[in-house]
Amino acid sequence: RDIEEQKVSMIPGAVTQQTFETELLPALKGRADCPLVVPYCTVGYRSGLYCRSLVREHGLSNVRNGEGVIMWTFDGGRLVRPARI
Repeated sequence: RDIEEQKVSMIPGAVTQQTFETELLPALKGRADCPLVVPYCTVGYRSGLYCRSLVREHGLSNVRNGEGVIMWTFDGGRLVRPARI
């Protein structure tokens, strides 16, 4: 989600795409035991495109689309306001 969307709310424990790409992604590339990576956006379209990129361009094998914060909250998930952005 873009910076303005993140200022409103985030899924608890989520990291920004920038943080993921600079701090986490480099260590995950090529790992056979890659932990589950679940990108999300508002409705699931942008995160779906990003999932495809993570698999095709970065070689991650355990990626699932988070389907978006709308579905997350519909299913009873809570959102948090980030401490800093």
